[in-house]
Amino acid sequence: MLKVLKWEFIRRLKDIAAFLIFLLGAILLSIVVPSGQGEFSQFIAMVSSVLGGLIFVVSGIYLVVVTTSDLRKSSNVLDKSVAKSPWEIIGAKILNNFIYLSLIYGAVQLLSVILKRFATENTSYLIIEIEPVAILVIGIILPLSILFLYLFSVSILHIKKLPILSTVILLILMSELISKVTDLPLFHMEITGRICLIVFYVIFTLLLYIGACLIYEKYYEV
Repeated sequence: MLKVLKWEFIRRLKDIAAFLIFLLGAILLSIVVPSGQGEFSQFIAMVSSVLGGLIFVVSGIYLVVVTTSDLRKSSNVLDKSVAKSPWEIIGAKILNNFIYLSLIYGAVQLLSVILKRFATENTSYLIIEIEPVAILVIGIILPLSILFLYLFSVSILHIKKLPILSTVILLILMSELISKVTDLPLFHMEITGRICLIVFYVIFTLLLYIGACLIYEKYYEV
């Protein structure tokens, strides 16, 4: 498993290097430029803040897209030669998504702290506030959902001409179903509701992982 994680980490670093460089640039700018009321300082604070938040969202989406597109490339053959099982292949992809998104989240939070020295009436509202739960959603649950639905669409439903469109449609339907389930009174009780919600998403994530691995192993062909 460690060998597969290392392989995925290095490969994904090449894909996401540009995001990390831009984010590092925003942090360095925020440190170097002196704080104050000047227009240039305020402009740098605004650009760095917007750039940091944008990079977090875009990189999260990009990681999800790249993870899915890997299954449709020749690199899928290389994945199988490196890993011993689909459990390692898919597990490594999702874990690396989570690792990189966590690194970006940490950098964005550092940027947020630095930008507080620029805080004025004009820029204080730009300070980035991203909830930690976003890492779990964008880094694990969303890519697993898309991977599972893509594999299900191509291998079980045999929709090979428009797999992306069918995956998006299935994702919308899944989101609606989850919304209906989590709207049940059980999930809105003061203490028990929060516990039930956590248990629900843990079970849901495990089922997605197991389902994606089984379909990938038994039915999926590039």
